Amino acid sequence: MKTTFRYLAITVISLVVQPLQAAEPPSLYGAWQPVTYVIQGDAYPMSGLMIITPKYFSSNTLFKLEQDAEVNANANAGPYHLADGKIVLNQWMQLHWRPGKPGEHFLAQEVVEEIPYKIENNKLIFFFPSGNRYISERLE
Repeated sequence: MKTTFRYLAITVISLVVQPLQAAEPPSLYGAWQPVTYVIQGDAYPMSGLMIITPKYFSSNTLFKLEQDAEVNANANAGPYHLADGKIVLNQWMQLHWRPGKPGEHFLAQEVVEEIPYKIENNKLIFFFPSGNRYISERLE
């Protein structure tokens, strides 16, 4: 009887734990291709590469805000951690290049930024405090 009870208990526990493991959110780790930059509700195509490892990230993006405009760029790299549904980027360097607006491009160091995010299917979406969004797709 005790053996039957043990097998029954192990079966019930495994049936409960297995769905919990399957419900874990998809991993951030890997290579992502930025595809859309949503600024004040307007979507602009992006290109570039974001790599996220268990401890570090690096992101390089290019985009145009107007069809014939010069290319804008963002680059960031450094360690990160996750907290309360946010990715907290500890950016060793943050570069914004805005050739059409020289007063708006800069290179900064040691920038900490908390960004709410979610993963939907193969998309990683960063929700910036400004209301802007980065949408990236997982690369295989």
